[in-house]
Amino acid sequence: MYKSALLYSTLFSCALTFQTATAAEEAKPDETKAPDAVATVNGKPISQQTYDDYIKAFPPAPPGVNVAPDRQVVINELVNRELVVQDTADKGLDKDSLFLKQLEAMRYNALYAFGIQKYLETHPVSEDRLREEYSKFKPIQQYKARHIMVNTQEEGANLINQLSQGANFAQLALQYSTDQTSKPNGGDLGWFTKDQMMAINPPFTEAVVTMEKGKLAPQPVQSKLGWHVVLLEDMRDLPPIPFEGARPQLMATVQQQLIMEYLKGLKEKGKVEITTK
Repeated sequence: MYKSALLYSTLFSCALTFQTATAAEEAKPDETKAPDAVATVNGKPISQQTYDDYIKAFPPAPPGVNVAPDRQVVINELVNRELVVQDTADKGLDKDSLFLKQLEAMRYNALYAFGIQKYLETHPVSEDRLREEYSKFKPIQQYKARHIMVNTQEEGANLINQLSQGANFAQLALQYSTDQTSKPNGGDLGWFTKDQMMAINPPFTEAVVTMEKGKLAPQPVQSKLGWHVVLLEDMRDLPPIPFEGARPQLMATVQQQLIMEYLKGLKEKGKVEITTK
């Protein structure tokens, strides 16, 4: 089973090139002595450290794969990589202009990411700043509504007239609504937030958020789906996620703020000229 995981990791090996190459470069002087070589390829040893670094660089295994790496499979992969690298170098492809261009692009991107990483390491996020960001979290208002969807404004107006005279909303929805999803539930749409419903039906949402709890919309509401007879049954405030549950989101938000502050400082100190055409 691990072979499939190894294959999965190999597909992502290009993304790990900088990390693996750096580790290999740092280990090179000791590797020539190779007291702990796991293999030797054309006289060049592959050290235990290279093996360990390669294992650490694996991406997360696919769901359901939870076994230890097969040492021989990993060593064989390292041997294959070394054979290809040596063959490529022997052919002089390490001096190919396209390769050097790609290498420089990888170095540039890696250096950018490394610089950001080091900045965040030297500017850790304080608990106070996380708490400050969390204070911006506010309760979200939810709405509970029913509707009867019909094809014409006249049908909707007629239903509103019946409801104002005491007709049962759920029964009318069962009888007249063209919305086959909510019709069996008497037009009940359940609880939703403004943003959730806005993504589905903006005109309906705009009507609901202006209504009073327990009230019927005085006029049918038109949307691209049809005409809606709307009843706002209830409203409530949904409390924000607890602080600890929001910690990963808060950390990401504050770190992004730190990065923006870092970039702003660099721009203020540097000389940036943008040429527009």
